[in-house]
Amino acid sequence: MVAAFHFSSFGGKALDRAFFDAASRHPLHPAPVPTQSALVLVDDASMEKLSNDVGMRWPFPRAAFAGLIAALNRAGAERILMDFTFLEHSEAEEQDFMLAATAVAVPGTVLGRTQGRGPVFWDPKYLSAHPDFFRRPRTGATDYLPDDDGVMRAYPAAGSLAAAGFDPPDGSTGGLLRWRGGLEQIRARQVPVVPAGNFIEAGLPIVDRLSQQAPDFSPEGFAKALASEPKLTGGVFDLVRGRTVFVGTNASGTFDLKQLPVGKLEPGVLLHWTAWTDLAQHDFITEVPRWVSLVAAALVGALMLVLAGRWPGLTVPAVAALGFVILLLPVAYAGLSSGWFFAPATPAAAALLTLLGVAAESFWTERARKREIQAMFGAYGVPCAVEQLVRKP
Repeated sequence: MVAAFHFSSFGGKALDRAFFDAASRHPLHPAPVPTQSALVLVDDASMEKLSNDVGMRWPFPRAAFAGLIAALNRAGAERILMDFTFLEHSEAEEQDFMLAATAVAVPGTVLGRTQGRGPVFWDPKYLSAHPDFFRRPRTGATDYLPDDDGVMRAYPAAGSLAAAGFDPPDGSTGGLLRWRGGLEQIRARQVPVVPAGNFIEAGLPIVDRLSQQAPDFSPEGFAKALASEPKLTGGVFDLVRGRTVFVGTNASGTFDLKQLPVGKLEPGVLLHWTAWTDLAQHDFITEVPRWVSLVAAALVGALMLVLAGRWPGLTVPAVAALGFVILLLPVAYAGLSSGWFFAPATPAAAALLTLLGVAAESFWTERARKREIQAMFGAYGVPCAVEQLVRKP
């Protein structure tokens, strides 16, 4: 029964995940937040601003993303990690050329890649024509890989968007994510969370000038022209200077809200930002193999049976089982803050199920004993004396 519970998606796995999620939302020791990062989001405010100011609606043309990258560069962003995948060609060919040249011309810009597919405009021909711009990875995996309950808890870091935020890219394998909170929590912890609208609006005239100075859309020409553009300062532009910037969406209709342990729905880019913070601080959580929980459950069950045999009755087994569960959960909770996750559901269930079995065995043994005494003395003794024998053999 314990083994069936352990391997059941609706038993041990579900309870372990619920425990992990609750502990992630309310950690014993909140993980520190890196000071040199920011999130720039295409949110509802950005949508409204661009619709009112320049008549732009979602999905944005690729010139908007080129302008966003150019403006972030001129505002002094150190790295720009885009949680966007451009898997199809634009209806306007020059839009592809513009974004391809702008993104590759800005050092530290990384675009999304999913299922092994990168931006369509960076095809092998383009890469071979401009090898100097691709000496380091310019794409990172952004695949959403949830558990079977639809929530993503572990992050494969190698080759990811988060890993590409380091130079050289971080080669760690990843693990369970140590969360810093949802979007509102990290905003409250002084991580800049900035609407993308101002950057796009400021960047559109920049990429227009770049296109005029380098009409062949060569990344060399764009890089040279961009370097001569004035810096963007003041207001939201100062919030990204010198920072690693993660760019994503948080607007209704963009379909990039994900189920994460720290909230029902959060912008998908928060997943990559969290992984980047874990990489920066060597802070991933290592999951203790689940078979260890099963072995621990077997040992707990065996110990419970020994106690039940040594001290008949329910008092000692009950105290042992409840004491074990009361100790196990805080230890597993504290372990998360030390970087280890021990799945507690199966050992706890083993203690309680064994206690239930001991109670059932004790109940049926007691009934059998009573029936035996009544059978032995009921025909010869006074009923009240037999009742006393049943109570006190």
